[in-house]
Amino acid sequence: MAVPEVADPVGQSTNAIARQLASDMGEDLLAIVREIFARNAFERLAYSPDEAAELLGISRELVHDLLRTGQLRSVKAGRRRLIAKHHLEAFLAGEP
Repeated sequence: MAVPEVADPVGQSTNAIARQLASDMGEDLLAIVREIFARNAFERLAYSPDEAAELLGISRELVHDLLRTGQLRSVKAGRRRLIAKHHLEAFLAGEP
């Protein structure tokens, strides 16, 4: 008995991109991807405390201390604590 193949949407989209790159549209596709990255379309708006610690180059414990004392602001999203990009910028600028 033959086992039915499972659809692989990731593989299919990868194959489609590969076909376009091999075609004469490859240069157009590459230009679009470069423009997207140039516009920083994938820039994050908020970070977890662990991610913020890595970005700032400080320990996780120090980030949690800064959050607890109010020196670094954040917002709650359910059970998660998110530190917005503008909160990081304000902290680095020394704003209260």
